[in-house]
Amino acid sequence: MHFSINFVAVLAATVGAAVVSAAWYSFIMAGPVNALRAGDPTIRGRQPGPPLILLSVLANLVAAFVLAVLLESLFGTPGIGDGLLVAALAWLGFSATTMTVIQTFGFRAPGFLWVDGAQWLIVLLVMGAVMGAFG
Repeated sequence: MHFSINFVAVLAATVGAAVVSAAWYSFIMAGPVNALRAGDPTIRGRQPGPPLILLSVLANLVAAFVLAVLLESLFGTPGIGDGLLVAALAWLGFSATTMTVIQTFGFRAPGFLWVDGAQWLIVLLVMGAVMGAFG
C-alpha cells in the first residue's frame, strides 16, 4: 500500500494544533483548567513543563500524520469539508470515547472531560481543515 502524504500539510497541521492547544489551556480555558487542577490533589499547583509540551507536540504530529493517511485513503485529494468530516468522525470514534473511559476510570472531575474533549475536537478540526486546504 502506498500513501502520498503531503508532509508540509502535516507539519502545518501540527503547528496549528500546537497554537490552538497553547491558546486553549493558557488563555481561553485557563480559569476552568486551573480550578479543576486545584480540586485534584494529584495535580494541584502543577503546570506542564517543556518535556510534557514536547510530548504533546509529538502526539499532535502523529495525529496529523494518521489523519493525513485517512484523508488520502478516503478521498485522494481531500477538500476542507472532507478534512472537517474525517476529523470530526475521528474525534467522535477515537478521542471522545477513549477520553471518556480513561477520565472516568481515572476518577477525574467531569469538567476535565469537557475541557479536554472540546480541545481535542477543535484541534482535530483545525488539522482536518489545514490538510483539506492543502488538498
